[in-house]
This record gives sequence, structure tokens and C-alpha cells, in this order.
Amino acid sequence: MAVHAGDPLMPSEAVDRGVHAILLHTRESHDLFNRIAGRFLHHNPHPERGGRPAASLAETKAAIRDAGYVVQDKFWATAEGGVSQCDSDDGRPYATA
Repeated sequence: MAVHAGDPLMPSEAVDRGVHAILLHTRESHDLFNRIAGRFLHHNPHPERGGRPAASLAETKAAIRDAGYVVQDKFWATAEGGVSQCDSDDGRPYATA
């Protein structure tokens, strides 16, 4: 996200839960984001946009691989409808994929 600002990238359901978990630990998330991205990355969901297509997950995985990181596919399964919880605002309980 730090390198591809503005691109339609999105986390999977499992990765989104991980992002939320690290954000709760503000000191650690600040240090992690500074080390990886060189700056703090704000959490900025856009529920008014609705869910993004499952193709966005493939684009995100490709961007991660292009940056030299390993993508563990087991954490990148497509949820029904292919949406990210933060952007879908579809009324599902948060912990449900």
C-alpha cells in the first residue's frame, strides 16, 4: 500500500483481521510501518464505495510479490462476493469471513 498509493489494492479477510490486530498496538504498528514503508500508514476504509471485486486480491498479491515478499496463499482466500470487510460495510459480524 505504501508503494502503490491510490491503486485498488485490498487485503483478504484474514489479512484485514491481522491489520486490525496490529493497529491496536500503536507503538508496534508505528515502528513496523516506519521500518517497512518509511512512514505511518493510516487505516482508511471507504464503506461508501462498496466492496471491490475479487480481482483486486489478485492485483494485491501480485504487488506484494513484485515488492519481493512471499505471499502465503492460505491467507488470501477470496471471501464470498470477493469483498474486503472494511470496504464492504455489508453488515456481517466482523470476525466472520
